[in-house]
Amino acid sequence: MGLAGQRGRSRKGAGLAWLLALAFLTSCSMFRAAPQDSKADSKPDGKAESTQDGKPDSKAESKETPPEGTLKVIATVAPGNSATQLLARIADDLGWESQVAQDAPLRKAVEKGDFDRNVLPFLLALYYRNGFSVLPRVGEGHQFARDSIVRGVVGTSRLLVTTRDPLKLIFLDAVDNVQVVYPQDGQSPQIFTLNGKGVIAVRRSQLEQYLQ
Repeated sequence: MGLAGQRGRSRKGAGLAWLLALAFLTSCSMFRAAPQDSKADSKPDGKAESTQDGKPDSKAESKETPPEGTLKVIATVAPGNSATQLLARIADDLGWESQVAQDAPLRKAVEKGDFDRNVLPFLLALYYRNGFSVLPRVGEGHQFARDSIVRGVVGTSRLLVTTRDPLKLIFLDAVDNVQVVYPQDGQSPQIFTLNGKGVIAVRRSQLEQYLQ
């Protein structure tokens, strides 16, 4: 074989080696790019990311509780001028949001609009757990020694507060011509009524001791 033939063959070999090296470098760059593409495609649409230990991401977990608070939501979406709306508003003012924020059944009941059947009983139980008496009805001469919710209609009557400490009285039904009398050396009770048209007179006793 001549010198020219050997040079031609060596040129072909060098060209083939160059093509193989180019193919190898191209394949390496493809393997490096693949994890980025797969990471972008691995998150299903509409699903929250999870941390490495399998716990839900904190951003997704925060969506479970309305940012404005469960009690504020109830006070907003409950029927206007209802017992549910009034109790939710007062409970929020009293700072009880942390006691209901993680209650999933309550949130479901609110979403379904089950205010009378589920939400109202839940709120009454919440007040009871926080020291309120829940009374079905009161009449003439009833004595209050603690915070109370009165559900029944109260007619013309005089109600007596026996404690000298301030307390809260919440009337969920119509009241008319009712007097709430507290001790002469006591503090005036705080009154909440569902129907603003009712007449409730709160006055200090004129006697040093009006209870036997």
